[in-house]
Amino acid sequence: MAEKQSKFEYFIDPSVNCAFINLQGVADNNLILETIAQTLNDPSYQRGMKRCMDFRGVKTNQTIDEIEELAVQIGSYRTNLGTHREAVILDSLLTHGLFRSYQSRATNDVSYRVFNSDKEIVEQPLKEWLELPKDYIFPDIFEPF
Repeated sequence: MAEKQSKFEYFIDPSVNCAFINLQGVADNNLILETIAQTLNDPSYQRGMKRCMDFRGVKTNQTIDEIEELAVQIGSYRTNLGTHREAVILDSLLTHGLFRSYQSRATNDVSYRVFNSDKEIVEQPLKEWLELPKDYIFPDIFEPF
């Protein structure tokens, strides 16, 4: 079975002040930084906008050194990102562990919450965390929960 091509899609919904990002394939620092750069450069993006990152099905081969470097690089976007909430949806214990490692090194003004779709029902808690309406329909770039 062939690996999914590494790519991402995003959708910005100004009505709920949130950027939704779906990553696919193998995530590395370049892919993650590209998601940040493209969303920040989108005319609909506003400083302090909430973000929802969907890592379900994503593989990674990142080392701890690469995670540390990623934290430094994302820290350079601190001013542009602003203070915000970010939801991270995962389905792998390895990815969860690597994200926690990143989180402990991050120097940005982000309140993160991890949602493990293999261990919990995530749709309503995710809506609550991102302050979305209870009847909000997630963008098509997200697989159903």
